Amino acid sequence: MPKLDLQISQPALLLNRIAQRYSRLSRILMEYVDNSLDDAETLFTGGTNSYGRNVKISVGISLDPTCVIITDNCNGMDKKQLTRLIQNVGESMKHSKFTNGQFGFGVHAFRAACKTLTIFSKINGGETYSLQIDRDSAIFQAPEISPIKIKGDSGSQVILRDFDKSWTEGFKVTEIQNEIQYHFDGLLRRENLSVTVRSATTPSVKCGAFDYELIEGEVLRKEIKLDNETVRVNIWVSKIPISNQSCYFTSQGRRINEIYEVKSFMNMSRARYSCWNHPHVAGFIEVGHIIEPVITRDEFRRTKKRKLLYSAVVEQVEPELLKLVEQVNQQRRTLEMGRLGNILSKCFNAAVRKDNHRMEGQATYVEQIQEDPTSRARKRKVPEEWQNNDAKKQKEDESKENENMEDTTQVSETDAANAAPLPPPEGLGEDDKPKEEEQKPEKKEKENNLTKLKKVQGRFQMVFVNELKDAEGTDQRSCLIGDDMFVNISHPDFQERMMTNKIGNKLMITQRLNSYIAVVAANSYKLAVLQRSHQGLTAYQDDHHTLFTELMDLECGLERQLRKFLPSIQKEIGQE
Repeated sequence: MPKLDLQISQPALLLNRIAQRYSRLSRILMEYVDNSLDDAETLFTGGTNSYGRNVKISVGISLDPTCVIITDNCNGMDKKQLTRLIQNVGESMKHSKFTNGQFGFGVHAFRAACKTLTIFSKINGGETYSLQIDRDSAIFQAPEISPIKIKGDSGSQVILRDFDKSWTEGFKVTEIQNEIQYHFDGLLRRENLSVTVRSATTPSVKCGAFDYELIEGEVLRKEIKLDNETVRVNIWVSKIPISNQSCYFTSQGRRINEIYEVKSFMNMSRARYSCWNHPHVAGFIEVGHIIEPVITRDEFRRTKKRKLLYSAVVEQVEPELLKLVEQVNQQRRTLEMGRLGNILSKCFNAAVRKDNHRMEGQATYVEQIQEDPTSRARKRKVPEEWQNNDAKKQKEDESKENENMEDTTQVSETDAANAAPLPPPEGLGEDDKPKEEEQKPEKKEKENNLTKLKKVQGRFQMVFVNELKDAEGTDQRSCLIGDDMFVNISHPDFQERMMTNKIGNKLMITQRLNSYIAVVAANSYKLAVLQRSHQGLTAYQDDHHTLFTELMDLECGLERQLRKFLPSIQKEIGQE
């Protein structure tokens, strides 16, 4: 059977298509920074975590003209190595630059954003060679000796020119610095390494690794052995949320992706987002050479070792991490419950004060609602079909009467145009005439709901507790002891209504939970009032209906207070 050789009629077009996987300029530049770091690997000693000499890598950007220059003082390349870059596309050469790990496409990343790439390089104090690649050309010129010389004994300089206008938004020092720190966090911890970013208008800034030692909390360190290789787990669970930091898979010090973004792992994970996307969790799992990333470097190749590694993490790491995370969640919920209690105490005191006014005969419950400017009842009209016939007839009579009055006072447009203007009233001088435009008094800045609520004073304090039992050991929903209203958050009714966000660390205050708190607090308060009074229930022996009405009014009043401030309550307890 005859064999056919693979032929690519337009190789430059194919390379351009491959490069289109890059969506950000900073990500493209990482390929060239990574190539410099690869080239310096022969200078690194793992035992001392240091390079044999000072390794310097700099990224310079310019908007006029648009270009990016990446310079290093590493080993450099000779003519033969530069030639292989254009003749052996996709070939992996671990010992040379621009291999991008195992794929060999890194040198062509520029094709997504700009037209021209120029490389200057030399080794061991020899000649400086240059190589230029045009993304629109399928013909490559061989490397040649350059009149522009590389300083020092060895090193390389890469220049990206002629950028497409749509990519110039990425010319930001901070964005490129953050990308370098994001991708090479593990490598930036090495000694004798300096990676800087500068522009024509800003000074040079140095890239640095994240300092995990500043995290206050628990540390989970573990080594997993697979096929005589070691997977190192370093995860921190902080007491407070960690901004702009998460938990990553890394390979040879380079970040692959956030663990919760690696779909192949999350499909096997049991803890899932509750651990791996928790705001208090940060760190990394270094996989070394056990598994290899795909060409996009955001996932791992599907192999038998990948499944073994994932299973080991799920079985050996997740259970311990889940315990640490649950401790943090419990502490956070306790803190949030404290904040919730402080706010609900204000609402409870406001509702009790209105209840006292009702008991003193100052106003009825309905009158209080109607006088409340925030009441929804004032803004809603009774449906017409609910009105009785007498009300409808009265409304129709008033409408007809208004129409007759309008007919008798109507003036034609001609008469109105010929009418003389009315003289001003007698006795008014020029200064006494009313001013047409008077300055309106300035409105005071409107207070938000939470500011108003914090001004409420009262003696009662609402406290959330994990356990509340009576003298016989029976669980209670709530109880007023002294001036403290205790609410049992461990009671099944409370637990059923308590909701948290998807990862379980943040309490969500819902209308259902508010209604429950209103009911149990109102009942406990009313029970305490009766127990402390001389008459007790005997005060209602002639009219039981009054007791239930007062209780219902207090429940609804407290529920209205909580509903009114629901958004402010959620915002307040969610503060870090």
